[in-house]
Amino acid sequence: MIRNSIEAVSRLFTSRTQLMAVVRYSLSKTTSGDRLGVLWWFLEPIIFAAIFYFVVVLVFSRGGPDYHFYLVSGLFAWQIFANTVMSVSGGMMNMSGLIKQGAVQPLVAVVAPFFTGIFRGSIGMLLIMPLLPYDLSPTLLLLPVAIILQASIATAIGIFLAPLVCIVPDVRRLLSFAVRIGWFMTPVLYPLTRITNSGVPAWGQKLYMSNPVVHSISFFRYAFEGTSPVPITNFLIVGACSTVAIFIGLGVVLRFQNVALKYL
Repeated sequence: MIRNSIEAVSRLFTSRTQLMAVVRYSLSKTTSGDRLGVLWWFLEPIIFAAIFYFVVVLVFSRGGPDYHFYLVSGLFAWQIFANTVMSVSGGMMNMSGLIKQGAVQPLVAVVAPFFTGIFRGSIGMLLIMPLLPYDLSPTLLLLPVAIILQASIATAIGIFLAPLVCIVPDVRRLLSFAVRIGWFMTPVLYPLTRITNSGVPAWGQKLYMSNPVVHSISFFRYAFEGTSPVPITNFLIVGACSTVAIFIGLGVVLRFQNVALKYL
């Protein structure tokens, strides 16, 4: 498997021009036909944030000061993960026509959403910066790292599912449900301290903290606020594990791509 992973990395490097072309194609495709274009990358989480702000703050009188930015930034961070994991897992299926024609390599189709997610996430974060209620902090320089970490976790999960989605398309629907459930299992709407400093039993807290997206979203909070409820070393561990998982996942895709393509 390690040999397959090394071979996959080598193929991606030699196909980097094709990879960038697919990234540009994917970015243009997401906004084609929409008059507002890339503004939808900004408007979608803002609309969701407005809905949840109404429910949480105005209806249930929860949230606290600066909750509007807390909610918006969390939704942007989650959107990077959700969009990337779905795009990576469905990469081969979404580009099956181009793959069959030999215009795009399966590895390229799977990896391209990683870069697409980083680009879209970067644009989104820049657009919400005017809403920042905190003083500018040096930790804001870590924001690009937080975006890459979020996309890396999503890619590490989706890359293993990409061949399976081609063989059993229902997996993608199940993944969609899992992503929705995971949304409530991460500190997007609520602070992490609601779990760590509440009556949740120790085993429940350990299970919750085993979710890597909990740490990546906390990293976003750290970049904006300059403080973190979890040790900084956790971010490094999650990043290292995601990198290793992507490396192994590339080998899995290379090994099973021919089998998966028979079902497209």
